[in-house]
Amino acid sequence: MGYGDVQMIDENGNRVDGRKAGDIRPIEIELGVVPVADGSASMRWGTNYVIASVYGPMEAHPRKMLQAEAHMRKVDLLQAYPREA
Repeated sequence: MGYGDVQMIDENGNRVDGRKAGDIRPIEIELGVVPVADGSASMRWGTNYVIASVYGPMEAHPRKMLQAEAHMRKVDLLQAYPREA
């Protein structure tokens, strides 16, 4: 099994990182990692790492964008990839 020419599981049934098919990567979650945000958390799952933060509520600008029945969300997504050794 794999993506194109990249094999993710070897002939012994192990993944390329050495884990067996039933093994999972370690997961770490930490809250409050961005001090200026109203809420934030980080999550590390193996070599993947993500930080999420929440700010608000804030008044809509310009004022004419404010609608009593609507909610606005702004999402910034930054992706980082591990450096190859």
